[in-house]
Amino acid sequence: MSEPILVPASLAKHWENEARHAWSENARLKAEVDNLRKSADINTDKSTHELSRLKAEVEAYAEIKSVLIARNSGLKAEVERLRTSSFVTAVPCEQYERVVKAGDAMQTWLGIIGRRTTCGEIEEWLRAKKGLPSLSEQWEKQKSQGFNFVRPPMPNAAKDGKQP
Repeated sequence: MSEPILVPASLAKHWENEARHAWSENARLKAEVDNLRKSADINTDKSTHELSRLKAEVEAYAEIKSVLIARNSGLKAEVERLRTSSFVTAVPCEQYERVVKAGDAMQTWLGIIGRRTTCGEIEEWLRAKKGLPSLSEQWEKQKSQGFNFVRPPMPNAAKDGKQP
């Protein structure tokens, strides 16, 4: 066997101190690694939780987006239907004003010549000017809703006992 190596005491003391320092540094580094792993695990858990929350939020926004897209498509179809409908017509403002002036002039002219209207032309014009339905349209609408119209008795006919 080999003989033991003799080392001066000061050098042995120095190596012993370095070995203790290395052991304490090793223990400190192991603790730091453990802390970093725990921190990484906690951050991973937080990140996983945050990621799942964000995924749920994205899915909710995707549903909202699909609802808005469907609503937008419905509104576009409604706009197109209204544009093609014969009921809705765009009339320039100047043309509308000319029609109103002509109708007012007709009403005035009928009043000047003293023509008694029995068909209610003036009343129909005034209703149309206000945007109301004509009397015949209103009567048909009420009739379709189940209103019963009974002709009131004539004042002179009641005296004679006759009904028209």
